[in-house]
Amino acid sequence: MYRSLILIFITLSLVSCSSYKSRKPASSEVLSCNELISHFKTINDHKVYNKYKKYSKYNDPRTFQKFESKSHAKIKFWSDTGNRKVSVAQMRHNGAFSGIKTAFEVDTAFAIARQFTSLFYDAETAYFIANRAYRETSDLQRILKRLKAIGELTPEIRLELESYISNNLLNTKSKIKMSMLDGESTQLIKAVASDMAMSNEVMITYSYKLTDIFDQYSVVRKFIDQKYSQGDPKAKIVLEKLSPSKLLSGCHLCGETSSLISPNLASMEVLAKKVNIAQVMVLKKKILREMWLTISSRLPNQYVYQFIDKVLQLTPWLNDSGFRKWLRVSFIDFKDRHRYFPNIDRIVFSEASDDDLVSLVSDIVSSEGNEFLVTFARRVDAHKDWNKVYKWLGENLPEDKRHHYHKLRERMDKAWKEANKRGPVAEWHNPSNSGLMRFIIDISLYTSGLYVSYNYFTLQEIDETQSRAVEVENTEREMMLINEMIKELDNAPIKVRPTN
Repeated sequence: MYRSLILIFITLSLVSCSSYKSRKPASSEVLSCNELISHFKTINDHKVYNKYKKYSKYNDPRTFQKFESKSHAKIKFWSDTGNRKVSVAQMRHNGAFSGIKTAFEVDTAFAIARQFTSLFYDAETAYFIANRAYRETSDLQRILKRLKAIGELTPEIRLELESYISNNLLNTKSKIKMSMLDGESTQLIKAVASDMAMSNEVMITYSYKLTDIFDQYSVVRKFIDQKYSQGDPKAKIVLEKLSPSKLLSGCHLCGETSSLISPNLASMEVLAKKVNIAQVMVLKKKILREMWLTISSRLPNQYVYQFIDKVLQLTPWLNDSGFRKWLRVSFIDFKDRHRYFPNIDRIVFSEASDDDLVSLVSDIVSSEGNEFLVTFARRVDAHKDWNKVYKWLGENLPEDKRHHYHKLRERMDKAWKEANKRGPVAEWHNPSNSGLMRFIIDISLYTSGLYVSYNYFTLQEIDETQSRAVEVENTEREMMLINEMIKELDNAPIKVRPTN
């Protein structure tokens, strides 16, 4: 008996947490006791759905592994087809890092907090809501098993259901009503099963939302945390402004917001990578983004612009030089960002030596041409790297005038002059499914005699009462329609040669 008591005491000591109030900053990377325990209690899909049934096959490890492998192969294919060594996901990562680094260099703490409020709100609400949905789904699963085993409502189960009814995530969507507690168990069992499926879908929905932006969020969080640990006063104010108790005060679905602290990144990563259906949705979206960027970046820009400009010339009230100039900037510059910014990112974020950097620029120019250099010269956050390459060439040009570095230097001179005429281009790292790009693609295909009639299904954010299944179906249809466009382009005669 004495040994048993000692064993119980040791066990409780290992799995419980002290209530000691002193804790590290909410942004700390060190796991607290509670966080350490929850970190190893990984979240699982409970495999009950109303609208996700067609995706349940991905819960099989072999099926998911096969899909994941094919998805990464497709992402690489489209990245290679677009002549990009940087994927869209990496561009988004670079954009997040560039954004937070620049913000700390030039902005006030209040401006930094305001700039990243949306990112923190989206990531952390997704985390807290998904966690709450998981807990409620687990409770309902346990209640359902007991109801089916016992066949009647015990006082303990009744108390749990009363607590659930008064405060559950589904709210008005819940099928479990107080009147059912005094009725037949069959009706109650059906209601519990229905709520369990809906709650599981909420968990998947918000797991997806977190997974989609987790990389950007973690980049920004780690940067701020590092600044905080270094004693940066800006970081302290930013963390205070972005603390969950303030930022999520209006998120009623998150639970008791006054007691929330910033979630640990390790715990968030578990949620972001654990739910297979959420992973499938994110991978489908990544493929779509890669396809979209590759197709849009390879459109013949001058051809599209000349057609639109000709239409404007024939329309008296639109034939305004200022408007036409703006149109050129909006259309051609937008396409050039798609095409050239991924490779400019390779230079801006490179840690290579100056001579290796020059070699990289030379390789890119050999395949992308002068327009790449013009865009490189125009990008406002790339001037430092441009000057580094230009200076190295000036100091290390070979005596042989036929060497390709001489030609590169001359091309950089011409590109700089042209860049001054066109004006600067702000940094941009986040390719999106823009309506403007849809219009460009429509016009270019139509004027080439290759127009494929299709509806573009915008990827919309779904709230906690709806399902991501609709978004996934729309994404699949988008991919199918883009494939049809590619077939049309492959089979059609080439009428105009794209310009560099």
